Amino acid sequence: MTLYHRKQHGDGPISTEHCDWLYGIFGHETSCTRYWTCWNGTATEQLCIGGLLYNENAHSCDWPENVDGCQKHRKYGRH
Repeated sequence: MTLYHRKQHGDGPISTEHCDWLYGIFGHETSCTRYWTCWNGTATEQLCIGGLLYNENAHSCDWPENVDGCQKHRKYGRH
């Protein structure tokens, strides 16, 4: 499992869809199995595989028992 960390440059916050910062990894608005990677302000949707969920505290895909408060959908496998 790869662990990503938010990367902050000298640039301040930005306001583009899905990206709060120019670079970073951010949770998806409606899915616990998806997340956004932002590179220079451009968002790319990513998917956690193998039954993993996106853990906003760790900024990575993680086992469901380690992800608190995922109420975005009823079953982990649904998108």
